[in-house]
Amino acid sequence: MSQVTALTIALDRAPSRNRTFATATAVVLGSLLIWASALVQVPVPGTPVPMTLQTFAVLMLGLTLGPRAGAGAAALYFLESMAAPGVFMASGRFALTGGYILGFVPAAFIAGVLFQKGWGRGWLRALPAMIAAKAVVLLCGAAWMAISLMSFADAVKVALAPFLGIEVFKIVLAVALMKSTSALSKRFEGSTD
Repeated sequence: MSQVTALTIALDRAPSRNRTFATATAVVLGSLLIWASALVQVPVPGTPVPMTLQTFAVLMLGLTLGPRAGAGAAALYFLESMAAPGVFMASGRFALTGGYILGFVPAAFIAGVLFQKGWGRGWLRALPAMIAAKAVVLLCGAAWMAISLMSFADAVKVALAPFLGIEVFKIVLAVALMKSTSALSKRFEGSTD
């Protein structure tokens, strides 16, 4: 059984001529949400990369906007980061965090697809779905940093290991909010205006 996203519900209620504009607006606002979530930065021991709420925002965009629009917001944010890294990135250094940001695109898509396929209907199904999406971000970050450090083992120590505990907390929070999103979607899907 599939689930609908908040954007799907909004687009279904919008006149067809406004759907493209509504989707484009959601993508732009989503990219700005990812940027805003980079403003919350917490230093993490053992790595020059700070902890932000970006991966959390990316997963929630995949869940609420769906796979295409969620990935579109992440892709737009990636392009914004390349154009103005000092403005759009947590560390301001694309060489350090570019891999994580590139990983946002498939992570949002994966989260959105799995949510639409019904993986948000229970904790036991939602946890592996969120772990898969988060793993993509962390692995992309480590691979990108391995190029800078010339060693994948060093990159794992700096780009992946320090974030594992933090990401578990964000996954649990995302799953809890996913359940709320699922309940909200059911409520709006069943209402008739």
